[in-house]
Amino acid sequence: MQELNQSLGARRDLWHKDYIKAAQSNISITDLKKLASHNHYRVRARVAEHPHTPIQILYNLALDPHFEVRSALVARDCIPAVIFELLLADQCPEVRYELAENPYLEMSRLLRLTEDTNPYVSERAWRTLNTISQRRKNTISVAKSVVADKKCMPVNNCSPEEDALKAETAITRKLLAS
Repeated sequence: MQELNQSLGARRDLWHKDYIKAAQSNISITDLKKLASHNHYRVRARVAEHPHTPIQILYNLALDPHFEVRSALVARDCIPAVIFELLLADQCPEVRYELAENPYLEMSRLLRLTEDTNPYVSERAWRTLNTISQRRKNTISVAKSVVADKKCMPVNNCSPEEDALKAETAITRKLLAS
């Protein structure tokens, strides 16, 4: 029994080391390619999250049989459109749910998710849209108060409302970038 436990522990250590390796910022593309076909899904998921993983590997991981690997793609800062389309059409509702939680997803894609056949995905997309809407309302009120507090004169013959809208746009961009 002790030998079996040691054997299982050794196997776990093997994938665990690869999991840690896949997260290193200085990992080579060759190693990422090798780890992208690892037999343990957690290692492949870590490769999917890595910011330097090439698009060809990302595409293959978007077709991975394990849903957690595909879900890990959603956590990336930048996902190519072709991979987004694969994830939006994913058969697994957990993957689509992850997308529906993403406030940085394009509005058109979030709107598509509000029509999802899975009620949890649809509801989550509506809640994300509501959050974005509330954030936008708060940003507008903050931008208007900033303009009013500074008693700004119109810039380029713009009304104070137009200045507030420009400020709101700039603040929204900063919020979305952070």
